[in-house]
Amino acid sequence: MKKLLSVLLAVIFAACSLSLVSAEPKATDPTREPGVGMNVSNFNTVDLDGNTVTGDILQNADLTFINYWATWCGPCRSEMPHIQAMHEYYSSTPEADVQFIGVISEGNGCTPATAKEFLQNNGYTWVNLRADSVLRSVFNTSGYIPQTIIVGRDGVVRDQLIGGFTSQNELRNFIEMWHDAMTIHANETCTVTYVNGVTGETIDTAEVAYAAVIPAPGTAPDVEGYEFKEWVYSGNVYESGYEQVLYMAMGDVTVTATYKAIKHKVKFYDGVNGNLITIKQVEHGQAAVPPVHPEHEGYIFQGWDTDFSCVVEDLIVTGICTPADEPTPEPTPEPTPEPTPEPPVGMPGDMDGDGVLSIADALQIARVALELLDGDISIADFNNDGVVTMADALLVMRAALQLG
Repeated sequence: MKKLLSVLLAVIFAACSLSLVSAEPKATDPTREPGVGMNVSNFNTVDLDGNTVTGDILQNADLTFINYWATWCGPCRSEMPHIQAMHEYYSSTPEADVQFIGVISEGNGCTPATAKEFLQNNGYTWVNLRADSVLRSVFNTSGYIPQTIIVGRDGVVRDQLIGGFTSQNELRNFIEMWHDAMTIHANETCTVTYVNGVTGETIDTAEVAYAAVIPAPGTAPDVEGYEFKEWVYSGNVYESGYEQVLYMAMGDVTVTATYKAIKHKVKFYDGVNGNLITIKQVEHGQAAVPPVHPEHEGYIFQGWDTDFSCVVEDLIVTGICTPADEPTPEPTPEPTPEPTPEPPVGMPGDMDGDGVLSIADALQIARVALELLDGDISIADFNNDGVVTMADALLVMRAALQLG
């Protein structure tokens, strides 16, 4: 029994994953780590030759690109040619006011001496420093390398990334985005509009500096018939962070409160024998589509006892059936051959209607039980207890495998 259940769960997981898995993230998109807002202007350290270097060096450029690396780190070594190319480009374009600094992560054989030798052997010429407590406090927010932080003249960390850049163009676009944000757009403000995704109404607005962190939304308003799902950012938004994502405004931004419609169960029962006919899952405020009431000799179906034109809660709906008048006796007709009975319609558990119980039927029932799929609940409810559960899927699988 346990083995069969594990097989069923594995099949369900595999099938569900098909709709959840998306394309792998591009390798050119480094994962960003929080550290934004820390100030490193008071660092005091030495370069690889022992010369003192302080935070005053940040005054030399509008934007300082600080890269944390180690000699043993493969991704660090892979991105260094791109950093060198950009260092040479901006060194020949001093009016751009961009400078590059490296900070070594000491340990595992990476020392000032081995780092200096590595840089010289590969022709890397940007300034490299040892990490003091100030720089280390920023880089230790994640503990991974390579890391890159973008710092302004004021020493404030504007962005922090984990992962290496895989192309020169990627690195250049990243630097230019932040250089423009810190120079051309330095005095601009952006409007952030918080919107109710169901009604379209504006919840609130905020004005923030360009490239500043967008204020976190407050509590989403309650909307009848809906459950709050998440806030979705759109427009000119830049995401920074890893465990805690920070959203930054690079222009006007819309933050939308998204919701999931509440679904109610509407159970339809036979008005003569009391059997469950079907269960419909209906979104709040919508109408349920009724089933065809079974015919019963001697009874006439008149309708349903409960209104389901606007469902706002779980409902039980029962057919109204009245006794038919006694028919006038008719002469006994000549016997006629019995018609060949048609195959049953809606065999319990046969979700695809092919007349055979199969693993595919069990999988569909499991998806209905997990509310990943809408289906005819009267067929999915194999054990006829009024509720579609994993037990129904398991029973159908046992029948499909002829396990009794």
